[in-house]
Amino acid sequence: MYTLRELLAIGLAAMLGVVLVVAPRPVIRLQLAWMDPTSGRHGEWGDGDGRELQTWWVWAARAVGLAILAVGGFVAAQPLL
Repeated sequence: MYTLRELLAIGLAAMLGVVLVVAPRPVIRLQLAWMDPTSGRHGEWGDGDGRELQTWWVWAARAVGLAILAVGGFVAAQPLL
């Protein structure tokens, strides 16, 4: 039988993992929101917020999402093992 703590861990892992796999770009943009777009390290004025996400960032976020889903699945399967 699951305790409340385990149920919350499974639910959080499922939600976070699915969001990272399905929509990694908004999650990455939220993580980068603190960076100053006018610092000169990004694009020029007029091209959005000047932040082009590299493809490997998106795939890395998806890989982290899959790892989180795997851990959540492992925790969910514990009573069955």
